[in-house]
Amino acid sequence: MSKKVVERLRDNIPPLKPRAGYTTFEAAKILRISRAQVYKLMASGRLRSYLLSGKRFIDDAAIDEFIENEKKASGY
Repeated sequence: MSKKVVERLRDNIPPLKPRAGYTTFEAAKILRISRAQVYKLMASGRLRSYLLSGKRFIDDAAIDEFIENEKKASGY
């Protein structure tokens, strides 16, 4: 490939987007709970998650929302 073609291709590559979300393993680490507990929270609807390419993800907003709801429930 010529240098010009490579430059044109490189210029057309969009910037990387923020990550899709956290895996259940990563969310468990962030929340300092077990993965089993993360799955229980997702099943109960207390921790929002979504499926992407067959994998379950939890985004920042869902983690923040969960923490705030837990604080309110405990009277914090």
